Amino acid sequence: MVQNTSWEAVLRATAQFPQEITAEYLTTLLVDELADLIRPCGFAKRKAATIKGLMAWYAKYNCNPMQVRDEK
Repeated sequence: MVQNTSWEAVLRATAQFPQEITAEYLTTLLVDELADLIRPCGFAKRKAATIKGLMAWYAKYNCNPMQVRDEK
């Protein structure tokens, strides 16, 4: 969310999330829902689609960084 935006915009966006921002939570959101939440950061639709793509990849590893590391 930080790319091409100010840190203040990121803080405004993250303050809008109704709960802690975790990989598991992000996987439950629709792209449009995520875009609405991160809109203050600019390029919301593109950034939301990228985040969702990353979360789909991460979900293959049960959102566990140790499984990602062991895969390599």
